[in-house]
Amino acid sequence: MTEGCSRLKVMQVGGYAGTVAMPPLIDLDRTHLDAAGRAAMDDACRRLTAAAQTKAAAPVIGADLAGFRVEIVGAGGAIQSFSLPGPEATSGLTGQTDVPLLLAPLLALSGGSA
Repeated sequence: MTEGCSRLKVMQVGGYAGTVAMPPLIDLDRTHLDAAGRAAMDDACRRLTAAAQTKAAAPVIGADLAGFRVEIVGAGGAIQSFSLPGPEATSGLTGQTDVPLLLAPLLALSGGSA
């Protein structure tokens, strides 16, 4: 599903902002990217999907800990949505993906800044 994903959206959820709707950190549409951008997007889709399937130790839970909501639209239109914990909730846990680090190269593609 992640090979050639057509759209990737990542929103920060929770944390100090609580349930306030925040604009997406990443909102990429494959049709607006060059070859390097499409490759970076495909890599991020693969890595985010793999991170969602990793079942390591349970993350720390707290009202002020942010997480991420990921939505991936596959090349065929299938939608995959999942949540990932933020770095504060997974510090010290093995097998967890540092989502902000993974997203950093995509910020410029999405119009954000690092």
